[in-house]
Amino acid sequence: MDDLEIGTAPITPLAPKAKRAPRRAAADLVLDGTSARVLDEAPLEGIIEPEKVATVEPDKRLEVFSTPGGLRPIIDLITTMARAHKPDMTTEAGRKITASVAYQVARCKSRLDDAGKEEVAKLKTLPAAIDANRKAMRDELDSLRDEVRAPLTAWEMAQAAQQAFVRDILDAPGRFAAAPAAQVLAEIERLEALDLGAAPDFAEDAHLALAEALDALHTLRKKREQEDADAAELIRLREAEAAAKRRQLADEKARKDTQDALDKAERDKAAAEQRAKDAEAAAAQAKADAEAAAAKAKADAEAAAARAKADAEAAAEKAKADAEAAAERAAQAERDRAAAAKKKEEDEAATAAADVEHRRAFNREALDDLLKLLAGDEAAGKAVLLAIYNRQVRHVAITY
Repeated sequence: MDDLEIGTAPITPLAPKAKRAPRRAAADLVLDGTSARVLDEAPLEGIIEPEKVATVEPDKRLEVFSTPGGLRPIIDLITTMARAHKPDMTTEAGRKITASVAYQVARCKSRLDDAGKEEVAKLKTLPAAIDANRKAMRDELDSLRDEVRAPLTAWEMAQAAQQAFVRDILDAPGRFAAAPAAQVLAEIERLEALDLGAAPDFAEDAHLALAEALDALHTLRKKREQEDADAAELIRLREAEAAAKRRQLADEKARKDTQDALDKAERDKAAAEQRAKDAEAAAAQAKADAEAAAAKAKADAEAAAARAKADAEAAAEKAKADAEAAAERAAQAERDRAAAAKKKEEDEAATAAADVEHRRAFNREALDDLLKLLAGDEAAGKAVLLAIYNRQVRHVAITY
């Protein structure tokens, strides 16, 4: 116990004192599981003094409390002093002394425990200080690492940028594999305008990549132009076929209308001829009747004959006039059909021209707006407009 500051007062067991009446009533108090009686008179001699017995100097606390059995000497001393007491339960004074000794043992425990708590509280501040120093060390050395590596990082970024430049050239044919001819041509012009000095460490790779890309794009452009020409020719042929079919239907209708008119004229002529025959028959019948009716006056018979002849001639003239009128109507119907067909073709041509002009104006306005957004890059504007027209931009379409 050389490194401990503990009380060494001699232990003097107390003899029972004569019974005396307390100056005031005592109250029971439970302290740390020990039933003690609070004494309001002056302390009795020979009682354990916790301030002397249960004391560990601050500079010794860490060593004492962290060493297994470090508190054993103090506990043994308190145990020896407490067990030296000879309890006397026959008198009130003896009972009070016993309670006082137990209470002092509890106080020794509390003092030692509080000393340990204070040391633990000090130790709890150490992790925060250590973590703060660790963080400061990490931050400073991370900064130093970045500073030392900065030239290599810059070189790596420059190398990556040059490699990306070459890769962009190599990937161009793949990016425009499905693009229309105008976009392929725009990409060719962009690649031809590139400054290969942007990749000095990969100059040979850049030249080879550019040559391969341009060769592939030129081939692709020719293919797209041929496809566009084939598509335009197919459209032209389909439009011509549709126009021929429309003309054929119009001709067939005109022929049918003409035939219907001729058929009607024939029917009208036959009817007129039949009426003439009927008139002749009526005249013959009238003559027969006149001859048979000898009693009729000759004047009446001649008048009847004259009227019958006049009627027959009028009917014949009317039938002839009706036939001529029917023929004229058929000719007029043919002329009307030809005029209608001509007007229809003219209207369709005018409509097609107006639609072309409308689309041209519409596209021009859209391109003007795109040029405002693309800083006047007309090639890029046309490429974007064509991509939208060909529905290559999702969720965007042109409605004329």
